[in-house]
Amino acid sequence: MVLLLGLAGAISGAVLKIRSIEVLSVVSALLCGMVAILVDGPAQILTIGVLGLCALLIPGIILQAKNGK
Repeated sequence: MVLLLGLAGAISGAVLKIRSIEVLSVVSALLCGMVAILVDGPAQILTIGVLGLCALLIPGIILQAKNGK
């Protein structure tokens, strides 16, 4: 699941044509994936939540700002 969130963020970066979002989404997915393997229980949920914030919410805000709505 963590890798799919990172992939979704990378695709968002590709659609927006912002290379930094693409790279940071992949890096955050890899880091959060490693952390999710090392921790148990509620910390895994928190890790996935942080990844979702970084990989999906921030590109969404940028996309909304570009559309001017």
